[in-house]
Amino acid sequence: MRKIRKIPIQSRSVAGSFFSITNNKRIEFESQLEKKIFLMLEYDENVDKYIEQPIRILGEINNKKVTYIPDVYIIYKNKKEVIGEIKYKSEIDKKDEKLINKLETIQSYCLKNGYKFRVFTDENLNETLLKNIEFLRLHRIKPKNFDDISEKIFWHLSRYGSKSIKDLLQDLLLVKEKNEVLPVIWFLLYKKELRTNLLKELSLDSTLFL
Repeated sequence: MRKIRKIPIQSRSVAGSFFSITNNKRIEFESQLEKKIFLMLEYDENVDKYIEQPIRILGEINNKKVTYIPDVYIIYKNKKEVIGEIKYKSEIDKKDEKLINKLETIQSYCLKNGYKFRVFTDENLNETLLKNIEFLRLHRIKPKNFDDISEKIFWHLSRYGSKSIKDLLQDLLLVKEKNEVLPVIWFLLYKKELRTNLLKELSLDSTLFL
């Protein structure tokens, strides 16, 4: 699948885009909820790639033909393929006829074509994860002395397997200042070249892995 719909101009007040490292391209979102769900997919280690606005699905409501475009298509590393719709729970609770028909039509399409169907809502948001991601996105510009410092970080982690940020800083403070090393660590985490448990609040006690 590939993206088949551009975000309309009238949606731009809440819409936007960000560069996806997972997909190596910009991803457009039509609401702040979409942005948050996409960012969570971005840092889900089980996700291989995801595509917004991926496919047109034909349906019918009140004897009229309609076309629905789901919000996201996700391929997981275990080869599971999911077509997803992203809606606030308050929208779901209204039980609007058009929305119900849309969800049922997409679900039926998925059943017939071997996809899983999932509705993502604001109840799926992990605020700690999102806070960590937003923090790392503040460090998406490559810092100075990156090559030299990152080489030392990779050497330490390849030798020891894992280290807390605090311990890594202690090792590297003999050759570099703390305010030089930390931006490189945050940048590497943003780029997903280092790993840590982002479901816990980032701190100097966070453990780093390759």
